[in-house]
Amino acid sequence: MKRYFHHQSLHDHVQAVVRKHGLSPQLAQDMMQVHQAHAEYRRSRDQALVRQWAEQAKQDPELHSGAGMEANIAHARDVVRRFGDAELRKTLDRTGMGNHPALIRFLSRLGRELQKVPPPKPALSKQEAAMRDLYPTMFKD
Repeated sequence: MKRYFHHQSLHDHVQAVVRKHGLSPQLAQDMMQVHQAHAEYRRSRDQALVRQWAEQAKQDPELHSGAGMEANIAHARDVVRRFGDAELRKTLDRTGMGNHPALIRFLSRLGRELQKVPPPKPALSKQEAAMRDLYPTMFKD
């Protein structure tokens, strides 16, 4: 039987099912071609959906408002870069969800809000804290 699967275990499983049910080699080959055509259809459909999301994002009124599309995309990327890990970035790339307009809007809003929050003040050393306790009027925050 022609090999249709990249994973040996899946190929072996299909061969075992073919033998178990006594399928002819031609019928098994035809079934694998149907499976392959269906897999290609799904791959093509998924790629078209990701392209559609990217186009919708480019036309999204909220993403074009305020500072503009580039700034809003930059906010979204900053959130992913700052809080996401390699696994998240890989998943967004692999699935195409990084192009989904709703996710981009969400991340952009979050990034804009995070910019409004002042960064935390660095922790005081024990010596600085003691000085502030002893002489509070000397320090202006």
